[in-house]
Amino acid sequence: MEPATLGKSLAVPCVQELAKESPATVPARYLRLDQDPPIINNNEMASLPQIPVIDMQRLVSGEQMDIELDKMDRACKEWGGVSSS
Repeated sequence: MEPATLGKSLAVPCVQELAKESPATVPARYLRLDQDPPIINNNEMASLPQIPVIDMQRLVSGEQMDIELDKMDRACKEWGGVSSS
């Protein structure tokens, strides 16, 4: 006796196959339109990690240099790089 089935499965390509195609959009079968997108309020935004921005002008200025060097050191250790302005 054959086991009971609930229907046919859709042929779904593996993630590697999708990546090879480099699609410009997410395939529709992976979208969940029945769910509302998450809402992030200002309190939650404040608790998100902030990428340190290094002010290059302060980096070469005598009085602000130590502060910027500390920020650069921390950014490299924690983030693996910096963003400069």
